[in-house]
Amino acid sequence: MNAYANNGHHAAAYKNQQVTSAAPEQLTLMLYSGAARFVAENIKAVEENRMDDAHKAHLRAQDIVIYLMNTLDMQYEISHNLYKLYEYINFRMNEANLKKDTAQLEEAKGMLIELRDTWAEAMKKAQAEKTPEEKAAVSVNHAGAVKLTLHSTEMPPTGR
Repeated sequence: MNAYANNGHHAAAYKNQQVTSAAPEQLTLMLYSGAARFVAENIKAVEENRMDDAHKAHLRAQDIVIYLMNTLDMQYEISHNLYKLYEYINFRMNEANLKKDTAQLEEAKGMLIELRDTWAEAMKKAQAEKTPEEKAAVSVNHAGAVKLTLHSTEMPPTGR
């Protein structure tokens, strides 16, 4: 194996280790980042007229958004709102894919970045508000509600 291929193998192994050892809330953050990155790749590929690459990037971003939709815990009101938002993002990505419209892709990417940033802030806030006992007993669901043993925190507003 040449050095370049070997480095690629090590990078893939490192990424796999990151995913398998990440906490659920960190995985959600990684999914948002990945979806935004694939939409950005889609935009670049469309601009460079590389339609096969654009379609591949579209499918990867779409897979993540659909996964986020399917893993929502629908017992929370925020999950219903997130589902509608993911549905809209998916619609914009599909329309953009059909029309090769980077403006729609930019909109989808912006929404994914805003979701990622909001999620990161909610994680920070929940971590800062926990007592030592709570730090050991936290569980996070994808709905965005960080449930603590003694109390709950809500996600901060997205600024829109």
